[in-house]
Amino acid sequence: ANTMESQKVLMLMMYTTLFCFMATFSSQHTVTITLNQSLQFNDTLVSLDGTFEAGFFNFENSRHQYFGIWYKRISARTVVWVANRDVPVQNSTAVLKLTDQGNIVILDGSRGRVWSSNLSRIAGKPVMQLLKTGNLVVKDGEGTKNILWQSFDYPGNTFLPGMKLKSNLVTGPYNYLTSWRDTEDPAQGEFSYRIDIRGMPQLVTAKGATIWYRAGSWNGYLFTGVSWQRMHRFLNFSFESTDKEVSYEYETWNSSILTRTVLNPMGSSERFLWSDETQSWLTIATRPVDECEYYAVCGVNSNCNINDFPICKCLQGFIPKFQAKWDSSDWSGGCVRRIKLSCHGGDGFVKYSGMKLPDTSSSWFNKSLSLEECKTLCLRNCSCTAYANLDIRDGGSGCLLWFDNIVDMRNHTDRGQEIYIRLDISELCIFCSNSIACIISLILQKYIICYVGSDRNEWNGILLSSIIECFLFHFIQNAVFSFSNLEYEMGNQRRNKNMNRKKLAGILAGLIAFVIGLTILVWATSSFIKRMNLGKPEIIKKLIHWKHMKETEENDIQTIFDFSTIDIATNHFSDRNKLGEGGFGPVYKGILEDGQEIAVKRLSKTSRQGTEEFKNEVKLMATLQHRNLIQCEVNY
Repeated sequence: ANTMESQKVLMLMMYTTLFCFMATFSSQHTVTITLNQSLQFNDTLVSLDGTFEAGFFNFENSRHQYFGIWYKRISARTVVWVANRDVPVQNSTAVLKLTDQGNIVILDGSRGRVWSSNLSRIAGKPVMQLLKTGNLVVKDGEGTKNILWQSFDYPGNTFLPGMKLKSNLVTGPYNYLTSWRDTEDPAQGEFSYRIDIRGMPQLVTAKGATIWYRAGSWNGYLFTGVSWQRMHRFLNFSFESTDKEVSYEYETWNSSILTRTVLNPMGSSERFLWSDETQSWLTIATRPVDECEYYAVCGVNSNCNINDFPICKCLQGFIPKFQAKWDSSDWSGGCVRRIKLSCHGGDGFVKYSGMKLPDTSSSWFNKSLSLEECKTLCLRNCSCTAYANLDIRDGGSGCLLWFDNIVDMRNHTDRGQEIYIRLDISELCIFCSNSIACIISLILQKYIICYVGSDRNEWNGILLSSIIECFLFHFIQNAVFSFSNLEYEMGNQRRNKNMNRKKLAGILAGLIAFVIGLTILVWATSSFIKRMNLGKPEIIKKLIHWKHMKETEENDIQTIFDFSTIDIATNHFSDRNKLGEGGFGPVYKGILEDGQEIAVKRLSKTSRQGTEEFKNEVKLMATLQHRNLIQCEVNY
């Protein structure tokens, strides 16, 4: 009997132990938390597919308790989100509860509130679940899609598939990654990974308020700062930009693929892929990957090429702001324009291909304009410094304009984008494959500049001289520069490795010969036209520049008459009024409307004296003679 009783007691103890074990197991692996339910230190919340798990954890050699989310199916615990990252619980008695208002709260051992989800909306039947994406959500009722709060809106240092980095342009809130302070301290570090919504939105990593790395703006396929070689076929990236919200996310083609992007404490963003074969995380991408990827490493108006030495070069038409520092590899001062933009039809563009587009924080964009319309719009704005296509899909569309210095541009090692940098037209000569074509282009451009404001019916020697003066000044100036820099510039733009000094000397000799010939032709033509038009009133007017002789009566300078007054006074320069003739031409007697008699000297078309001598005599007469003794006439 005693034996039978002992067996019954033993069986009862076994069933009791089994029941307790099953109860404990059930409490440790929950898929849903409802009103007034809680999670203790050893309890966890598991996603329906078993990929993710949420609960309390601590780091090795630390008593600080955190509530977080990690991968369940892999051997190495990898935390992807921490709720109370800045306020850890100091002991193992932490508890997580779901309140009747739908708030998630973490309590310490004294039941003091350590952390809360701060849900502003009140839920009728709040339910907390961990989705298969790793997103911890609070819904209003089980089985509904009415999400009241989600951890994806408050990311930590990890960017998971299905998560969105976004900025609400209407209400203002936006979410972004922030680095951990250390590998075992999830408190917020000094780096952030976010969308910069100034100008054309772009993806950046910032250290505090300063940009540290810039992935660039979205061009329809990817961010312009991301190399095509590093795109992964198992990932699908998407970027949305509307009037209300800007967002960026990525998905995996197969849900069984485990991947994540982490912003580490040093500011680098790393993409990992889980390998079942090695049972470890493989690093498949890192940013920044080289020196050219650090923000503005070469300063403004420059280009970084990791395959060149030195890696930094000023853009065409720009020179180092501080040459000595630049030569010592201190590029922080950047580059400045050698010739300022004329902004009156005398500017052009140089095309750069295979580039990471520059910082777009001071840019403007339009999704409907064509590239040609974009160019026209840029030329109409004196502040516009560059333009490019907004979207490169299907041949390109949209317009992107820059209105400040060109910052953080680099060459891509495989495939990049095209951008057009604005320069004074004289800076573009070294890009012409045909020297004659280049010169003709410059003549036409400079003619347009010099002709602005002139009387279009006044095609004479003065206008031609102005055109040639403008052209020769800019051409000769740049011809000298081109010789010293042509080998580098052409090598930089065309990658022509066979260019040598002998060929350059031949090109320069041809240019010099052309300039000399053009100068002789211009001089001869200008002299001929001046002789043909010498007697025209409007020519004399321009040559004498009477606007410089109009002084006040206090200075005792002579009164100036217009041509019609003198013409009437001399009876249209009648021979009957002719008094005589000197070296410059005839002298006429005239009578003004008030009866005053005057003598008028007129420059003859056949005079051997030059217009400069005539002008000097007029000035001398005006300044040395009293106004009551002489009056001077000029064709004005």
